Amino acid sequence: FQITDVTSPEDVTEPLFEGFGVDQAVLNVLHPGDAVLKTQRGLEETRALNDWLLDTMLDPDEGLYGLIHLAIRDPDHAAEEIDRLADEEAFVGGFFTLGQEFAPPAGDPTLDVVHRALERHDLPAVYHITGIHRKARILRQLEKVSAWHATGPAWAAQLALTNLILQGVPEKFPGLDLVLLEGGIGWVPGWIGRLNREYSQWRSELPLLEKSPEKYIRESVYFGTQPLPEFENPEHMANTIDMIGADSLMFATDHPHYDFDHPSAMDKFLRNFEDADRERVLAGNARDVFGLE
Repeated sequence: FQITDVTSPEDVTEPLFEGFGVDQAVLNVLHPGDAVLKTQRGLEETRALNDWLLDTMLDPDEGLYGLIHLAIRDPDHAAEEIDRLADEEAFVGGFFTLGQEFAPPAGDPTLDVVHRALERHDLPAVYHITGIHRKARILRQLEKVSAWHATGPAWAAQLALTNLILQGVPEKFPGLDLVLLEGGIGWVPGWIGRLNREYSQWRSELPLLEKSPEKYIRESVYFGTQPLPEFENPEHMANTIDMIGADSLMFATDHPHYDFDHPSAMDKFLRNFEDADRERVLAGNARDVFGLE
């Protein structure tokens, strides 16, 4: 895939702020911390990336914020990075790159120390869905890019949400907001119902859960909208938004990746909703979760 190089703040502000009408942006980078073979190298590269973002790309006065990148192969190191950078105004959350070779599942109890550190600093946990084909051999057997690209992100997002909820992360850390990126949203309503059903049938297996998965999801989980589904009937998109709820959706563009979403792609589906709901999806939820001015 051809991805435009982003090496300076202007590479973000010109297309997004001037071209798309964006006022504030939260930046992230797909980093190799949980993918490289050597653990120490992965940890050092993750720390170097955070320093580069802070020194080069981020500027709250210009509306440019970022996420603390975390190498979760070493949860203690990830918690130390949070403690090291949490007081920097430019960093507004912790960034997990799921699906990499050495990354544990999103809700794994070994990551409690990471989630606890984020909750302590009032920062959200942001999970990027990528690289699941490296672990899921069946995806590597698909012959076409379109096949695994259609399947992998949504599947990885389902795995992450299922693991976070059924491992009781929202129960253990009730003050922690959870954000799923790049898994799409078309699958979300059906998966909420599926988790509710499993909860009703396997209560003895889930002693940490004191309420239904749906309640935890609606209270703690936000879904980045990218990549938007493209139904032939636009009413189906409106129904999807309505079932998930405007309070749980957060506009994401994924620019400059080739399949990014322009804000107008989301806004055209929101024009039939109340102004307050439209504002929540396009800006308000992100302001609240990331603590933006």
